[in-house]
Amino acid sequence: MNTLYNESKKLGKVILITPMQGIYVHGILNTRRTLSWFDIVDNSKMTAKYLLSLSLSAEELHHIQPDPHLWVQTGKVTGADVEALQSWPLHPIDHFKMDIGEFLLQRYPVRILKSLGISYDYLIDKLGMNFCTLGMFGYTWKDWVDLGLTGDHVQMMTQKQVGALFNIPCDNHAIHTAIAKITAYRPQPV
Repeated sequence: MNTLYNESKKLGKVILITPMQGIYVHGILNTRRTLSWFDIVDNSKMTAKYLLSLSLSAEELHHIQPDPHLWVQTGKVTGADVEALQSWPLHPIDHFKMDIGEFLLQRYPVRILKSLGISYDYLIDKLGMNFCTLGMFGYTWKDWVDLGLTGDHVQMMTQKQVGALFNIPCDNHAIHTAIAKITAYRPQPV
């Protein structure tokens, strides 16, 4: 066995589970009412998704093993789990090392990105996205403002870039309308 597997089994805490959860986790013949990181790592079906389906909370899973890197390294979470486990937080870039394509395919809601500190500037500066790839998110102008886009950002864009980002026609009226709306809008707190 690899060292990561052996080391990861030593860490974590134990939680109490209900008798029914115990049957799903340990089997009908095993009456244990606890769940540990050892149990999770030792059983290939025990992913975060499976455990959440048994009505365990994200907080309980985090209590068992608070290190998101170990969940990722042992294959117990995927990028699709980020939303369900947002209380950890589980970061799609930092923990999963997603590339732009993988990140786009997840279609994370704006509230999830905001809760993880992923902003408009982060997408441009850290991930190297451009207006065409940003437009693939399909977010509204309000969504982009909530992610930190400002009227100053928009004024520095070409008409083509604004059209690509907001999926709108590239004419002067549409651009000026977008700038006016963005300047007047106040983003909602997380």
